[in-house]
Amino acid sequence: MKGHEGEPYSSSFAPLLRQKVALVWSTHQVAVAIILILWYALGLALGSGPFTPVTPVQLGVLAADLLVVRRMSVWQLLGLRLGLLLRRASGRSASTVSPLTADSTVGLLDVPGLDGSITPYRIVNSHFAGAAFVWDARHGEATALLRVSALSTQLVSSDVKTMRAQGFSAALHALDDRPDVTRVTIQARSLRRPIDPSPHGVDGQDLGSRDLIALEAGELRESMRHDYILGVTVNPERSPDGRRRALGLREVGDVLCERVTQWCGTLLAAGVDGGDLLWLNAQQLRGEMKSMTDQDAYALLDAQGRLADDVPVATSWREYDDHMSVGPGVARTLWVDRWPDRDVPAAWLGALDARLDLQLVFTLVLRMRGEREAKRALERQLNEADTIARFNTRLGRQSDRRNTNESRLLAGQLHENAVNGGDIQFQGFATVISPDIEHLDGDCRRLMASTAGLLHFDRMRDQQLRRWIGALPLGLEGRDA
Repeated sequence: MKGHEGEPYSSSFAPLLRQKVALVWSTHQVAVAIILILWYALGLALGSGPFTPVTPVQLGVLAADLLVVRRMSVWQLLGLRLGLLLRRASGRSASTVSPLTADSTVGLLDVPGLDGSITPYRIVNSHFAGAAFVWDARHGEATALLRVSALSTQLVSSDVKTMRAQGFSAALHALDDRPDVTRVTIQARSLRRPIDPSPHGVDGQDLGSRDLIALEAGELRESMRHDYILGVTVNPERSPDGRRRALGLREVGDVLCERVTQWCGTLLAAGVDGGDLLWLNAQQLRGEMKSMTDQDAYALLDAQGRLADDVPVATSWREYDDHMSVGPGVARTLWVDRWPDRDVPAAWLGALDARLDLQLVFTLVLRMRGEREAKRALERQLNEADTIARFNTRLGRQSDRRNTNESRLLAGQLHENAVNGGDIQFQGFATVISPDIEHLDGDCRRLMASTAGLLHFDRMRDQQLRRWIGALPLGLEGRDA
């Protein structure tokens, strides 16, 4: 984007909208409908009557084809369901994953795919103070993972919150000017971890010592840790002049180090604690994965949160239609299907990031989009929304309020796209982690009830494995399949 770093609120940060080719129907729905209509017309042309034994089947398939459920067609829902059933039937919906090989400075990360295949990623140690990055050789993308903490906003003024919001906007603008940055993931995490025992009063001889020991073994046995995992993904082959270039891993690391260094300098104005900003190395990545669902795994980490190379990251998982069983816990991912349609104050997501009553990983994935690409997509979506409005007018029906709001939003995005020279698409996912399915249901209900005024979450069916991989501290959410 070109300037305007001081604007904290901008509709050019555009939520991803499902593409529709005609009214509310997608391309494949229209194609199926055309085939059925041509089939029926061909029968009439060949002398068949208007009603034949095949006609009810054609009408039934057409009705099913035009049905839209949760913005998806019946064929998409069937594809998701059949995909999960196929993985279950082939024994690929349960496994044990060892993400890194032991005794190696360059590790292998084996990520299960939706078709049961294993996608290999490489964990490469950069020359930047031992920091590591995830290398996707298939797409030529490298991802750096940063663990950061934010300065508290509870006691600061509204002006300070607004300044930090402006700083965050400026940080994203700075990345958008880099054509080799393909996406950014921001994971706000609230995860429980045990508290280290106090060094005082370990003998338990006096009353105060005994009370302290009782507290540490009871109510204070664990606390909620709040932090952020920031993922910066670059494709070094995308040069500023638009030409592709082939680079080795050393050159890839140089490009990534440059982008991370530049971005970290801009994050300080966004409220990031400069004293607690760390580019994770391979052992720390393994430690984050090991302890994500198992608080007991913290005992295996050293003071820097590193997991020794001779301790495998072995996580068993089993996929279900609406949740995952991962190690000793369960997890469910919900997606944000409706964002606020009105102005919100700065730091409005702070309450979601700092929850004390449930474990949560809120993942926000952002994709940079150039002016020409954004203009084509926005104009297509606006034409579709206008077509629906004209269709309702001809039928004498009142325009749908959601469609009207979408048209207004798209018109604003087109204007800002022309001013800023591009936009940023985003999507959000909330992964709730609980000890068992009963607690998981209750935690999800509390989450949806607490955000009902601003966000609306919807369950993701038959897609939990992909979303769980996206919730891992690896920056893989939003990657191409």
